[in-house]
Amino acid sequence: MNRRQRRRRAILVRVALFGPLGGSLALGLVGLAISPVHREETTQIYQTSPETIWGVLTDLDGMPAWRQDLVALERLPGPDGTVRWRETVSGRDPVTYQRTESDPPARLVVQVTAPGPGPRRWEYRIRSVDLGTELAVTEERSIGNPVLRPFVMLFGSDRDRIETFARELADRLKGHRRIAAALNR
Repeated sequence: MNRRQRRRRAILVRVALFGPLGGSLALGLVGLAISPVHREETTQIYQTSPETIWGVLTDLDGMPAWRQDLVALERLPGPDGTVRWRETVSGRDPVTYQRTESDPPARLVVQVTAPGPGPRRWEYRIRSVDLGTELAVTEERSIGNPVLRPFVMLFGSDRDRIETFARELADRLKGHRRIAAALNR
């Protein structure tokens, strides 16, 4: 083996050894520039009252009927009357949630208590508008590891999940209007 081949081999060995470390370091530096709090939001207008939307969002026992991903929901005792429950979603481990803020029928805040994929929080803001009721759903999660932040920003968006939730809620509210219309006959 001549000197050029040895030098080439030494460079390849260094790249193989230090390339992943350098890549991780670069991702970490980029991640430090990204906020540790990742937010996704969707806003939808429904042709119903704020009270109706509030009722559907707070009806834990009725959620498995309209949320397609929800396999099971179990109410749990909460400290000082706090509303807590455990959701089992298809393909995932059960997660426990807690209602942390409640201002009927304008604002509802729910967060993961344990176990779960890190700190997560959902805020539901409900307000009357000319065409009906506007619901803004914001999902917020903390990403402590700076190396993971660029991946979450590029690939780990939760927008699909909250938009699916908004569509399923719209389907549920359409069903609610059909039931109400049938009862009024």
